[in-house]
Amino acid sequence: MNAARSHAVATQPLVTIVTPSLNQRRFLEDALLSVANQTYPHLEHLVVDGGSTDGTLDLLQRYESRYALQWSSGRDAGQSEAVNKGFAAARGEIIGWLNADDVYFTRDVIESAVEAFAATPTASVVYGDCALISRNGTIFRIVPAMSHVTRARLRYHSISQPAVFFTRRIVQGHPLRQDLHYLLDYEYWLRLCATEVFVHLEKIVAAYRVYPDSKSFKSSTRIEEEWRQVWREYFGADGEPTGWGGRMRQRSTALQLRMRGLGRLGEAYQRPLAFPGLTPSRPWLLFQQLLVPLDVYARGFGWAQAAQAEPQIPGH
Repeated sequence: MNAARSHAVATQPLVTIVTPSLNQRRFLEDALLSVANQTYPHLEHLVVDGGSTDGTLDLLQRYESRYALQWSSGRDAGQSEAVNKGFAAARGEIIGWLNADDVYFTRDVIESAVEAFAATPTASVVYGDCALISRNGTIFRIVPAMSHVTRARLRYHSISQPAVFFTRRIVQGHPLRQDLHYLLDYEYWLRLCATEVFVHLEKIVAAYRVYPDSKSFKSSTRIEEEWRQVWREYFGADGEPTGWGGRMRQRSTALQLRMRGLGRLGEAYQRPLAFPGLTPSRPWLLFQQLLVPLDVYARGFGWAQAAQAEPQIPGH
């Protein structure tokens, strides 16, 4: 590294990416690549593994010499504890939280997040937009985020967890709640938005993977119990959108964001991607954006996964 580049790196804020993982070997390499391929030079990646037995540790050993990756493995109480461990160990001034089955979208997203914090010094949270990808990495929808985050708006729509970055002060002062298993991120946004400044980065920052085994899409009474618990805490007994008006507003918000995504479909063809993604033909992507229900991917229907797609494999 030459002297000028060394000085530039030294004056840039360190960014820490925290990734919790447990037996996610089949997806984890994409996540690692999406961090390793970033253009931003001053970063560290902390993988907190919960004691995987599926070959994850061999993969981590293989990648630890390729970029600034550090990892640990041992039993924990779940995702919340793993992320909190990563937050506590993070040395960066800016922190990202990327789950093992998600990815950063293009190679410049961390650089863009750092620039967003620099442009708004009062910001404590920077959040971007998200693409949805299927189990095999095919992009099938663009999901723009809300332009402003408030508790009232969060009642009808959330923001995408892998597309969010925090200042170090936030993660040190506000750990995730370890009594929540499914809504730990949603409760975090509700808690933070009351006192912190959220800044929207109008850019596809991350890709969120939708597949049948994902805990977000498994049917569970525990998910329903957590929804009721969080809604009661933040919105009272009538927190869940109920009645004709509440349901219509919820659906209207989702439709508005999906329609906004139409104007962003071209970004699915941005290059270079940070992960080994698959890009469908433009007519097929348009069809999925408008008409294909999310549960087609959550249930793993084969025809959706096998759509015409152009592979985009980033350099290692």
